Amino acid sequence: MENIEQTQEEIEYEIFNKNKKLVTIMQNMCEEFEFVVVMYYGLIIDKDTGHEYLSAKNQPYVCANDDEELKKFWIASQEIRVEKGKTQAGRVWSKLKYEWQKDVRVLDSDYFSRKYLADECGLKTCLCVPYMIDDVFTGIVEFYSTEGWFEIPEIVEKVVGYTNTSETIKLDDRFFRV
Repeated sequence: MENIEQTQEEIEYEIFNKNKKLVTIMQNMCEEFEFVVVMYYGLIIDKDTGHEYLSAKNQPYVCANDDEELKKFWIASQEIRVEKGKTQAGRVWSKLKYEWQKDVRVLDSDYFSRKYLADECGLKTCLCVPYMIDDVFTGIVEFYSTEGWFEIPEIVEKVVGYTNTSETIKLDDRFFRV
């Protein structure tokens, strides 16, 4: 694997283009179900150690509006390294099953580490689902709402259906190395 130096802007543009399907799914779900923030945590495998973790850094996200607080939430989320089995995203990765939280603000911070920032942004409901391509785990997608929704089976069914695709999408090798 070649290591080519690129600017942050070039990397973000390239990742966005290679993930058009994922971004389209995220945008559609945001509009259809009134989610205000949708973000993707990609699976990263450290090329030196083989250690696996999830990261939102340089990954696609969709924000329903230009709210500065929501952007702060996304920026803070990029700095988090999610370990398998730890926090909500790590548990979804570990179980490969979705989690629906009616109100992340009431969760223990060990369970949802960004609870205080979510509270500042007015985020409540979170649907976190594994993103699978050809039955291979590639990351998780988090859907946030400012409304406190009880679990809605129609939303879960549609989101889970969209995030478990049998289409092959060529991912940049950057997703699998640090």
